[in-house]
This record gives sequence, structure tokens and C-alpha cells, in this order.
Amino acid sequence: MTHKETIKRWLKLGGVGVEIGAFERPVPLIKPFYVDRFSEYAGKKCLADYWGDACHIPFKSNSLDYVVTSHVLEHVANPVAAMLEWHRVLKHRGFIYMVVPDHRYTFDHKRNLTTVEHMWKDYSEGVNQRDSTHVMDYLDNVDWHKFHFDLPEEEMEAERKTMRDQYLFDIEAKKEFNLHFHVFQESNLTALIESIAEKKQLSWQIKEIQSRFPEHCPNGTLFVIQVRKKFSEGLASVFNSFKNRLNRHNVLSPDAQPLSEMDEMLKIHP
Repeated sequence: MTHKETIKRWLKLGGVGVEIGAFERPVPLIKPFYVDRFSEYAGKKCLADYWGDACHIPFKSNSLDYVVTSHVLEHVANPVAAMLEWHRVLKHRGFIYMVVPDHRYTFDHKRNLTTVEHMWKDYSEGVNQRDSTHVMDYLDNVDWHKFHFDLPEEEMEAERKTMRDQYLFDIEAKKEFNLHFHVFQESNLTALIESIAEKKQLSWQIKEIQSRFPEHCPNGTLFVIQVRKKFSEGLASVFNSFKNRLNRHNVLSPDAQPLSEMDEMLKIHP
């Protein structure tokens, strides 16, 4: 199964939505706003439109037809907060379309699955990207032959030590981390989705799950979730749909910052 097949099935191709963290591999067919928290990654410039991370995206409530993410949720320190944020910006009957790596087919395969209880604890404590809880687990248990598959064997240990030293420095400096905080497969992610819907009394329906997705790189699981909103939010969704047809930029919140401007601000106020 491919993105093109599943996108055609579920998403409104002319709709207004967002893809978070697409970098160089955007999902095909859709024309969303692109949001990212990094102006560059691995020395390459990010071409996203606006600054934002998974837990804070610059859109009005009840305004978007879809939220798309691919290989993003595992990088989020607070996945419950992220999914609640996606719910906030979606219109009634909007879709969360996300691909999350299955740890069994990635360099995380030696790590234990993250429990739903742990992710709720992260939410209750308001953890952010500076959370160092998983750093040592990440450093000690990733499969380095998959993580640095192009690195000669004799250089592995030195590279691992360099990375460990950098992360230890970042912990002391209270810097943000870009790593796989959490470890998923279909079972614990399904349980998380159902738990959020139950605890927050949200009407979420999982419409499709595809394992070994997509077929050209079958290391992920696709989840398509349809969101249904309360009556007042549904009315707001209808009103916003009309405004969006007049100008798609109406979905943006007043404080939305183009990524290029945010990068300049961070240089001045790091």
C-alpha cells in the first residue's frame, strides 16, 4: 500500500491542512501548510512555511481538514499533548493521518515499548523536548549497525562515544533533544489513542491501520483517525470552511511565524 492510495481514500485533496516535520519527504498529492521546528537538519535547509512543533502548531481551533505526520510522533517528548493539539486544530470530521515507525523494523528494535502509563505521566508533568529521561536508553540500546549503517565497523565505538558525550553536555546545558523519545508498535499506539479518547471524552474513530507501511519503505504503521467534534465546535468548523474558501490563510493563528523569521529571532535571542 502506498501514500497515494491511502491519501485518495481519506483526505480531501482540495482541503486545507498541515504536514508537520515533512523536511525532504513530504507526503504526496496534498498541498498543505508545512510546519517545522528546525530551520535546518543535518546541514540541510528546511523549506517549511511556518515555525511550530507537534505540540504547538500555528492554526486556529476547528480550522483544518487534516493533520499529516510521518515519522514524527516518536520524536515528541509529550505525545499526548501533541495529539490533543492536533485534535484542537481539526474541524468536525477532520483526519489525523500519521505514520509511526514500528520499532521491530528500525534501529529501535532492541528497546522496550513505551507504556501508555508513561506517556500519560509525561503529559501530567508537562514534559518538553528538554526531557532527558530516555537519553541513556536511546544511546545504550539503539542498534548502531542500523543507526549508522554506512559507518565502518572500526569507527562505530568512537562515533558512539562522541554522540554520548554530546548528549551528556546537552543534558547539563538543558538543551532540547531530537531523538526517538518513545518506542511504538501497533499495540501500544492503538492503546494510547483509545486512552486519550476515553480520558478526554473525545469522539475519535480509527478508520484504518496499515502495518509495514508504506511499501517502498515498510518500517512504519499508518493510522488514520477521524475526529468528530461537539455541536458548538461543529458550527465553528462550518463557519471556518466558508472563510477558508475565501482565503486559505485564514486558518493561521495571529501569532504564526514564518520559519525564516523565527530562525532570525532565535539567532538574536537564542
